Amino acid sequence: ATASICCHKIVWSSLLGAMGSFASHNEVSVSLDKSRYSAGDTVKGYVKIRASQTSVSDVFVKLHGEVRTLVRVEEMREVPSHEDEGTAHPVELTSREFSDHERVVEERRLVARFPNSLVEKGEYCFPFEFLLHSTLPSSCAVSCKEGEDYGALLYSVEVHLLKPSSFAPEIVHRTYFDVLAGVPDIVTPAWTENYQDGTCCFCLSHGSINLSARLVKDAFTSTDPIILECQVSNQTSENVNGVDISIYEDRILTAESRGEIKTVLLATVAMPAIPPGMGFGQWDGTSPRIAEVHIPPTGHCSMSARCIKLRHYVQVQATTARGNGPTVELPLTLHRSPLVDPAQNVRPHSAEMGIVGSPSHDYDLNPLKVSTIALKYEATEAVAPTFGIFNAPSME
Repeated sequence: ATASICCHKIVWSSLLGAMGSFASHNEVSVSLDKSRYSAGDTVKGYVKIRASQTSVSDVFVKLHGEVRTLVRVEEMREVPSHEDEGTAHPVELTSREFSDHERVVEERRLVARFPNSLVEKGEYCFPFEFLLHSTLPSSCAVSCKEGEDYGALLYSVEVHLLKPSSFAPEIVHRTYFDVLAGVPDIVTPAWTENYQDGTCCFCLSHGSINLSARLVKDAFTSTDPIILECQVSNQTSENVNGVDISIYEDRILTAESRGEIKTVLLATVAMPAIPPGMGFGQWDGTSPRIAEVHIPPTGHCSMSARCIKLRHYVQVQATTARGNGPTVELPLTLHRSPLVDPAQNVRPHSAEMGIVGSPSHDYDLNPLKVSTIALKYEATEAVAPTFGIFNAPSME
């Protein structure tokens, strides 16, 4: 029987700058048992080396999760001039690109050690396993200005080779895979309330509009309808024209102290008008009204890291002829749906350090024959991420 796995191969001779001189027929491939994992799963795979004869002492694999950001900033810059110092220098608009990265999780395994640091001619297979922590956030990619900035949370397995003449292992290849965060147990949030006094032309109060709302649960996946309950009491002499329910996403990308911020309206619905003295909910002993809001499928989720913040919230606002009435804001945690893939185009980044990398793809292989040089190791606990998914991520 054959097994469907994910495999990547790179010829060592194409990395002369990073790895030194190798024969053109030396190659290494990295294979994973699948291309998508859920937080808490075990990543299983192996490194396969096909060699003639070369010098390598140790083979390492590293589980790597990292946030990367690119931010392009336009700045006014003085144009150098050879004229007198008292002459005003012309200025021009220039564009500069800043990059940053932040480690989410990292764990390394020593999978092979070659006697006398010599790789004899032949094929070698070295299996490995990594247990993903249950709180890992989902892979994602996002932009504030399409084509001008970029932020992503990417997971990969890297292969490192240690040569006898080197002081530290050198990266040979990086293979990307997808991670989906687990959705926690349902928690029903408390009601959020607000009110606004009604006034006449002499600024005299003539009743108030009371508004309260809550989500039916604190977390949703992006392909599910966002469901909330709403209560309104109109104790003024004027109509409440309606209740607008809008879902927003705040995107904040930072790189080297530069940043981009964008607020996106994902979806909106409206409830009908409420006449004077009328309402629904606890104030008049009736049931709250339920609203469903469907947002476009999105390939990212709520998160709060140093370089990327993705904040989702629901704004509920009563409107009147005099303008906006009371407003409540409900924090929303949005998980990436398994039906939606993250952006697949991994853009160049300074964190790549010139290493070739690519997304995984299906590959069929005969049953694995493990080399006798492969090291045995005990299973270890999963490494916790430096940050996870937060309910109502802080904007600070």
